[in-house]
Amino acid sequence: GRTAITGTIDGALKLALSAPPTEGRANEALAEFFSGLFRVPRSAVQIVTGGRSRTKIIRIAGQTASSLSLALRSHFTV
Repeated sequence: GRTAITGTIDGALKLALSAPPTEGRANEALAEFFSGLFRVPRSAVQIVTGGRSRTKIIRIAGQTASSLSLALRSHFTV
C-alpha cells in the first residue's frame, strides 16, 4: 500500500501508512508524507506526542495554521 490520508475522525486526519509500526518505520513514513504534502524539509516535521501510539500530534515548523489548512484543502480537491 501507500501512505495516504483516508479521511477524518473528530476533526483529526486519518492516515493509512505504507510502513509497519515497528522500529519507528511508521513514524518515519508519516513524517516523510507530511514533509512532501506541506513541501517542507523532513526536519520541519516533528511528532510532538504519540510517538508510540496510533494517535499523534504533529508540528510542522515554519508554517502557519492557515497555510497548512490551505495545503490540506488543495490536497483533498485534487
